[in-house]
Amino acid sequence: LVTGVQTCALPICYTNEMKHFFDVSNPGLRSRFTNWVEFDDYSIPELKKIQRKNILSQYPNTEEGALILADKAIDVFDRDGLISGNARFIRNLVQEYSFANSVRVRNEGELSQVAISTLTTKDINGGYKVLYKGLINSK
Repeated sequence: LVTGVQTCALPICYTNEMKHFFDVSNPGLRSRFTNWVEFDDYSIPELKKIQRKNILSQYPNTEEGALILADKAIDVFDRDGLISGNARFIRNLVQEYSFANSVRVRNEGELSQVAISTLTTKDINGGYKVLYKGLINSK
């Protein structure tokens, strides 16, 4: 630290986990953090918008049917209580779609720019199934 310079620490975490951390760590630590700011989770429509933006930024030729199916996937995750209202979940979901796309493109043997920049319903189904199965098995 530089003399005369004030330092600000911003511990960022989920609320319950952060409160637990402060409760079980150094008893004086909580008193050093007097201001708490909590951010609301994203709503399902907001998560769908984030997902669509992420998909189209990576796969600009995505089929409209794939985008509709991706929205339906979020609805199923929400219905089954498997989705949290944060964008990390969406990033992980889109990553699974990307893995499924890579497998499909390799298996089809079409390594064109169009093929690798297009998500299909097959990619959405493949990525959804992997993430859904993983979440169900972890419960």
